[in-house]
Amino acid sequence: MYTVVGKSGGRDLSIERGLSRIEGKFARIRRDKLDKRLPLTLEEAAVVCMFVAAMFGRTKTYREHLRSTWGRALDLMEKVEEAHKNATPEQREQMQRALSPVGRPKDRNRAISKEEVVELVANPLQNMLPATVQAIAPQLIQIPWVVMVAPKGCAFVTSDAPCVWFDKGEYETPRARYAGGLASPTIEVTMPLSPRQIIVFANRLRITGYWTGLRRRDVESLNERTVAMADEFVVRNSRHA
Repeated sequence: MYTVVGKSGGRDLSIERGLSRIEGKFARIRRDKLDKRLPLTLEEAAVVCMFVAAMFGRTKTYREHLRSTWGRALDLMEKVEEAHKNATPEQREQMQRALSPVGRPKDRNRAISKEEVVELVANPLQNMLPATVQAIAPQLIQIPWVVMVAPKGCAFVTSDAPCVWFDKGEYETPRARYAGGLASPTIEVTMPLSPRQIIVFANRLRITGYWTGLRRRDVESLNERTVAMADEFVVRNSRHA
């Protein structure tokens, strides 16, 4: 899903290697700090945020979301091309003026070509995953987080889309256009870290650290959220989950 294949057929594994480095660092932090409920340094917290962002952006579900989004852009480009081909010279001049980039010269240079959009549709993760992690991780580290610990006899499940964004505010009150996302006061980002722990990012939190006061029904509620957002598979390693 992440291999970049060059025009000559060569394979660029830089994304896989980057993900492997993040996973390796996270595994050490989980073993040395999270499992022992020890405070994280800023650097360790950044690694956890990068890991969560990567797990959000590397799924098949997110790949198809990106492909669909860029596919709509490509469809619009092709319709504009067809309309331009069939237009009169006067109509073409009007279209050219309407479609000309605005803003400062350096902003105009950022216009994306059809060839680039075709590549984004064909290989969305190869082109967008690094940018996704770079965009989401710095935002996550600004949000209070808590690692919740399952009580004895309970366990967290995970899935093939384990990083869940849930904003109850979207269902309770109308939102202005473009409102929400990680800036929303009611956003909750959850991701199981192990059968014993789940990390929760939420702007409403007033603490950062560990929480051991979960009840069975709390674990069940968090598991239901993970299951609801799964694509094809839910994974558990305990009969209690």
